[in-house]
This record gives sequence, structure tokens and C-alpha cells, in this order.
Amino acid sequence: MIKGQSDIHVTMFAIYILIVAILFVIIGLVTLMLAYTVKIMMLRNKYRHLPGPPGSSFLFGNLNVLQKIQRDEATFGEALFDLHQEYGSVVVMYFFNVAMVSVADPVIVKKVLMDNKFLKPPENYVVFVELFGERFGGITS
Repeated sequence: MIKGQSDIHVTMFAIYILIVAILFVIIGLVTLMLAYTVKIMMLRNKYRHLPGPPGSSFLFGNLNVLQKIQRDEATFGEALFDLHQEYGSVVVMYFFNVAMVSVADPVIVKKVLMDNKFLKPPENYVVFVELFGERFGGITS
């Protein structure tokens, strides 16, 4: 084999490997985007029965509510109050892939807090731990 042909084969093989690597990266990114989309769809389907404002986009959800607060048009409490005035005592909002359910009815709040079937992330209790000590609510962070 001539030396020039060997260099061409090595170069062609390197280009082939590069193309295969790029295709794997593209396939991986598409797979991640599809998985993220399915996760968002499942989350929104779970809370579909609850009223709430329409999202500004599928990906960002109700980020427009936070933008309103950031522009100093309202505080977070005022924005929630306005949403409860419009949609009722239970409102759901989505921020990226996180659902936030806000409850304004004291009877429903008591039921949610007392019943273990409603998921309550431990992050929600950090404020109470800071106020009342580490053992508040059985949390030992």
C-alpha cells in the first residue's frame, strides 16, 4: 500500500469516528429532551384537575408570575392573592418542572397538613426548623 493511501484511510477513519460520536451526542440530547418533556407532561397531568393560570410557555410554566414580582408590580403574597381571587381557594402553578399548589381555605389547609397522604417536601420545613429548633415536626436536619 502506498503511504498516501494509508494516510487517507486513517483520515477517513477519524472522520467516521467523529461523525459517529456527534450522532451519539445528538441522540443523547434528543433522548434527554424527550424524557424531560414526558416528565413535565406527567406532572401537569397529575395536577390537571386543579385550577390555575395558563402558563406562559410549556417549558417555563407560570414564570410570568415571578417576572411580575421581579418588575416590582406586586409582592409574592399579592400575586397569590390575585390568583386566589381569580381561580378560587386552591391554585396550581408550574415553574419549569416543579408544581406549586397554593391553598387559601383554612379547612383545606388543616386537612393537607394533618393528612400524611399529601406529599410535603422536607424543604418546606426549613423555615420552621430555624424558628422553633431542630426537633420541630420530627425533622432532625
